[in-house]
Amino acid sequence: MKTIKLNDTYVLTDAPRCSHRRSKNYAAIITGLDPKFGFKRTFLAKGFDNQYIFPEKPKAGDIIEVKAIYYTGSGRPEIREGSGFYKLEPDGSLTPVKESEVKKLFSHVENETF
Repeated sequence: MKTIKLNDTYVLTDAPRCSHRRSKNYAAIITGLDPKFGFKRTFLAKGFDNQYIFPEKPKAGDIIEVKAIYYTGSGRPEIREGSGFYKLEPDGSLTPVKESEVKKLFSHVENETF
């Protein structure tokens, strides 16, 4: 996966994708912690095939969650390879980050007092 600039639009390319009718695919920028859903997310718009479009220019250090989930006939979710959390690097590449590290990062941010 990598982010690229096409004209004036920033695009996440080569994201994992499941094309089955019982699948769910999404990419989102993590913006904080949420008591109900775990994380606050800004979802990226779906582009062509396995691409997602950023609403504005992404910043280095942003945490991006990419998920490709297949639901079996009995309704059990199977997370596809390549799904997970990634940190955006200055060159546009993505580095995998564990979910626990993302929670720790945002818990420090939300616990700071100004």
